[in-house]
Amino acid sequence: MDRHRCFPGSDFYIVLNGLDDNIRSRVAVRILPMTLYFIPAASVITPVLGFILSLRGYI
Repeated sequence: MDRHRCFPGSDFYIVLNGLDDNIRSRVAVRILPMTLYFIPAASVITPVLGFILSLRGYI
């Protein structure tokens, strides 16, 4: 594997770059809610729950 393409975002960029502008904008509109709400929520909830589980002795 090429070390310059180790992130999924770079593969996603290559795929999107080959699409028409109309399709590219439709993909962006479909992904926007996840990037605005789910990813920040998961990045906050995951460490907090890990901390709570470690306090309770499950980890």
